[in-house]
Formats: sequence, structure tokens, C-alpha cells
Amino acid sequence: MTAKNPPKPEEPFLNVFARKLGRAAGALTNVAQGLSENLTALPQTVSTQLGAAKAEPRVRHRTTGKLLRRRIVLRQRDVFRALVRERLLRKNHNV
Repeated sequence: MTAKNPPKPEEPFLNVFARKLGRAAGALTNVAQGLSENLTALPQTVSTQLGAAKAEPRVRHRTTGKLLRRRIVLRQRDVFRALVRERLLRKNHNV
């Protein structure tokens, strides 16, 4: 016959709970550390992408005809007003 092992005393509930809580905390820490390592690598790739985008020269877009004509009209108006103002000043100064 085999010898019977003496019965093991049941572990206290608080010890069981503490052990399970510690293991869960360790698993959560490992996940958080893995996530933070992934996030720290992300800004480097984003910044290099943004840096590469900034390095490219700016491209000037063509102005549409309507906007260009509007600018020309406004410039001519300003030049004409300045000319009229100058004539008025000369006229009033000579009088």
C-alpha cells in the first residue's frame, strides 16, 4: 500500500487574493510598458515624416484669371486715386 500524504492546510484567503492581485498587476505593467515603447517610437517616425515634408520647396499655385483681373483693377484704382489726390494737392498749393 502507498503511504497517504498528510492533508495540506488550506491557504488563507488573503494570501491567495494578494498573490492573484500581484500577478495581475505584473501582467498590466508588462502591457503598459510594451505600449509606452510603441508610443515612444511613434513620434520619431511622425517627426521624420513631417521633417521630410518641410524640406520640400513650396510650390506656387497659379492664380485664376478672375482673381488676377481683380488685383489689376484694384491696383489701377489705387494708382488713379493717388494721382487725383496729388493733382488736388498741387492745385490747392498753387492757389
